[in-house]
Amino acid sequence: MTYDSTGLAPRTVLGLFAPLVPPHRPHGSVVGSQQRRSGQKLMGLFGRRVLGCVQIPSDVTLEDEAPPFAEKMGVDLEMAKVTFDSEDICAGTYLRAMHREELTKGAKLLALAAASRGRSCDILGLSCTSFSFTLGSAKVREQISAGYPGVPVTDMATAQLEALKALKAQRVALLTPYIEELSRANAEMLETMGQVQVVNRLTMNLPRDELTSAVPPAEIAEWAVRVDRPEADVVVIGCSGFRACQPDFLDPLEARLGKPVVTSTQAFLWHMARRAGAEEKIEGYGTLLSKH
Repeated sequence: MTYDSTGLAPRTVLGLFAPLVPPHRPHGSVVGSQQRRSGQKLMGLFGRRVLGCVQIPSDVTLEDEAPPFAEKMGVDLEMAKVTFDSEDICAGTYLRAMHREELTKGAKLLALAAASRGRSCDILGLSCTSFSFTLGSAKVREQISAGYPGVPVTDMATAQLEALKALKAQRVALLTPYIEELSRANAEMLETMGQVQVVNRLTMNLPRDELTSAVPPAEIAEWAVRVDRPEADVVVIGCSGFRACQPDFLDPLEARLGKPVVTSTQAFLWHMARRAGAEEKIEGYGTLLSKH
């Protein structure tokens, strides 16, 4: 059976609020952030940079967390969901989606949606951490570029690495919601590609995104305190399913820990915005956004 996401929040605009869309957005669908102006080809609303996100079908968190972030950052977004054949967040699900070229299909949807509004995306990205490090950045770029050529491509795993590089982190503590196989792979990716030492790691062993997205932010914060170690320069909270990029979640957590915190969604939106040319530094989203 093909998995179909349900119960999505009606807000899908980055920058400003758009006309409401139905709360159910099925896989293989796209929602943009503004209506096309007649006869005018735009970069985005009032010249805003446009970020194009390819989402997995179970991602319901980005649609809640991205709008307030982008309103502060001054960017717009195009969002498109791909199709999975399983609700399980695991390598098998991702590899089958890769063989069906789902990322290429998602990128084509973004291109069509942007064109319908008389604009184009400035950057494209895969907004799923574990999908990203399972495929690898090269395969992600290959598949997305095949559907939307000529636009830079990144992914959420790459964004984690770039965020840690910006923060000059050498030792990190890692919190994930994943099954052990994926959590271990996330740590290995950070160590081998990011040249950082993972000094401690905790995972919740949650097999599906609906479970991850149901974890309250306060509980995520308590797990972050548990995983932290004095020798860690940064605490990394992996997975876009975690609700860990809400306004004013990260600043209080960093104050409590006494060090920067990097989350998958925070790092992804920061990296996408910076790659697109948006340089605004904003408060409420941790050291990464206020200093880098």
